[in-house]
Amino acid sequence: AEATAAGGGGGGPPGGVVLESPLTSVREVVQDHWLVAYLPSFLRSVLDRFLTENLKLSFKGEDFAVNVGSPILVLHGEKDLVVPVGHGQTIHDSRSLTKAGRGRLNGVPKTDILRLPTADHDTVMRQPEAMEKVKDFAQAVWAAAK
Repeated sequence: AEATAAGGGGGGPPGGVVLESPLTSVREVVQDHWLVAYLPSFLRSVLDRFLTENLKLSFKGEDFAVNVGSPILVLHGEKDLVVPVGHGQTIHDSRSLTKAGRGRLNGVPKTDILRLPTADHDTVMRQPEAMEKVKDFAQAVWAAAK
C-alpha cells in the first residue's frame, strides 16, 4: 500500500511517500515465497519460465523509489511472509545509493526505513512505532511544504 504524506492533491509531486510492505516485483515475490524453496529445481525453472513469459507486469519497486523526487518512508514487518522484508530493504537501499535518495529535503530524510520485528504483512500499521514514525514523517513533510 502506498500513501502520500502531503502535497499530492495540487497536480505536483507529493510532499512525501509512505511505502508499506513494498515489493520489488511480483515475479520476485513469487520466487521468494517460502514454498518455492521446497520445489524440485526443474519445477522452479518451469515456474521461472512461466513468470518470464506470462507475467507482463513491469512494475519495479526500485525504479519507482529511485525516480520519485519526494522523501520516502519504507515500513516493513520482519515477519512478513507475503512480501519478505528484503523487498522493502532493497527498495530503501537502492534509493539510498542514488543522489535523489541521499541526504535531506527541506529537513526531511530523503529515504528512511522502519523494520518492525514483530509485524507481519497485515499488522505493520498496528504497531505503535509505525504510527509514530508515520506521524513524525507527515509532520516534517507538512512543515517543509509550508
